[in-house]
Amino acid sequence: MEMLRFQIFSYRTVCLIEHFMPIDSGYVNLLPQDALQVSCLLQVMHLGLHVCALGETITMSMGGRDVLVSISGKPTLLRSTARSLRVQEFRGGSALECSLQVSDLGDLILLNPISLSSCPSILPRRVEDLSAVSPILLLLELAGMVKIGWDAHHEQYTPTELLEYAVLAEKAGFDSIWTADHFHPWTSKAPCNFAWVWIASAAERTKKVSIGTGVTCPILRYNPAIVAQAFATLGCMYPDRIFLGVGTGEPLNEMPVGCDWPPFRERSRMLEEAVRVIKALWSQECVSFKGKYYSLRKATLYTKPKKPPPLYVAANGPTVTRIAGKYADGFVTNGNSPPEHYHNVLFPALEEGARSAGRNPETIEKVAELFMCYGEDYDKTLASARFWAPVALPNIWYKYPIYDPAEMEACGDLVGDEQIARLFCVTTEPEDLIKRIEQCSKLGFDHVYITGSNPDERKTFEVYQKKVLPYFKSKDNR
Repeated sequence: MEMLRFQIFSYRTVCLIEHFMPIDSGYVNLLPQDALQVSCLLQVMHLGLHVCALGETITMSMGGRDVLVSISGKPTLLRSTARSLRVQEFRGGSALECSLQVSDLGDLILLNPISLSSCPSILPRRVEDLSAVSPILLLLELAGMVKIGWDAHHEQYTPTELLEYAVLAEKAGFDSIWTADHFHPWTSKAPCNFAWVWIASAAERTKKVSIGTGVTCPILRYNPAIVAQAFATLGCMYPDRIFLGVGTGEPLNEMPVGCDWPPFRERSRMLEEAVRVIKALWSQECVSFKGKYYSLRKATLYTKPKKPPPLYVAANGPTVTRIAGKYADGFVTNGNSPPEHYHNVLFPALEEGARSAGRNPETIEKVAELFMCYGEDYDKTLASARFWAPVALPNIWYKYPIYDPAEMEACGDLVGDEQIARLFCVTTEPEDLIKRIEQCSKLGFDHVYITGSNPDERKTFEVYQKKVLPYFKSKDNR
């Protein structure tokens, strides 16, 4: 069992200080006496650095499929899976020390391996060029616990209220903020704000939480080139914080502005073409494209971020899930489906799409939208959850051209309380919220975001901050 030892020198910098290799008579320290350098690229989502004090040490012992992490002498076992622990070797120059930088909540990124003899940084500008670094460079991806996001409901609250909640969500410890991109709301008694404008304002008022759509339909009322431009600009303004989620849409957002509602298969083909347009504009210049639905003539986005925003594709069936596998950085789906639907339908389709494009499916983030409503009084919480009653009939809204919120509201009135309680995990117990998130994590999801209507939103943020999120971020629960 090899052992790596790190020391935290600042809240943003962690350095590898010892690497022990087992030999017949004991352990030998390969640093700094040996020229062998082991550098780590860690994706350890909430390893616990946010609660470590300066000068504390992290020791990692690797053996078989287990990783033992010890923070200042307190051990905790991380049992890795095929998707969460990947080791690769690269060959190149030499180095004797490396730094790791926290670039996002809990994510450690290789910052600069340096030579102790001359101390220049030898890491190329792009992490993708790591093959040029060190004789044997060990890349270790340790997925850790699930990321947890919050859903900003533009179909329920005013934009000003949602800005206040976005600040509270970040303060509570949520990793991401997702927002629907609607033209009409689900009921006639609600506002419906323009998501893109709100995202910029929310990003300005927060510091590090990632923000994006869950999801945008880039095929009808929006031209995909305009979607690409909008999110490229947001990505420039708020680097490494903006993401774009896309899907095949809903008639309530497309038909009111004069669009027809094509059959699903046509919309799925349109989505794939739109994704190709967006990705091309984000990565190329002077793009000419002639598709069945969209065209570009020497189009260039003259404002582009250094790194394109992550692209998520949402789907609940295999057709669009394959598209996610071919093109997306992440795959988003409903977290309330039976486990067999993920393991027998969606995840195989995701893998099939990735393999067809020559991609590794394990690099695609799996995201689940969870419907959960919390309150101290059960009856009040159930009544609050009824706001989302129309969502209990999703197949109707996607399949048929229904776009009047009043009609949707009337259909939602027919949904019984039992179905509402089951769909939205209506509860007065924080433990139930933890349980649902854990279930998704065990199913194979890397990221969940919470949708719900709560009687007291501020109180709910407090509960997540004090009782729910610490469970997943705590070292003691690993």
